[in-house]
Amino acid sequence: MRRDDKQRKDYKMSKKLTKTQKDKLSEQLKVSTSNVGSATKPPIGVMPEIFFKEQRLRDLAAGIYRYVSLGYFGGEYSTKIGIWCNELSRRLNEFR
Repeated sequence: MRRDDKQRKDYKMSKKLTKTQKDKLSEQLKVSTSNVGSATKPPIGVMPEIFFKEQRLRDLAAGIYRYVSLGYFGGEYSTKIGIWCNELSRRLNEFR
């Protein structure tokens, strides 16, 4: 037998699955596809945009309140709070 033929045969043999491997593979396929058609409700998707926007408004307002009420409104914090205030103002105008 030539060397190329032996390499081809070895390659083909390595591509074959043993019975144990076939059983494991078929079991994994059964598990992964068993819930596909039997679900009564669809999976959870993406949060609706209106809820996200409302939550972002609440988070911005609460963050600004916390910083200001604790005295973090000067120096380096003023830039951050200014950005939050601008975003809050913009989002409130969009929301109306």
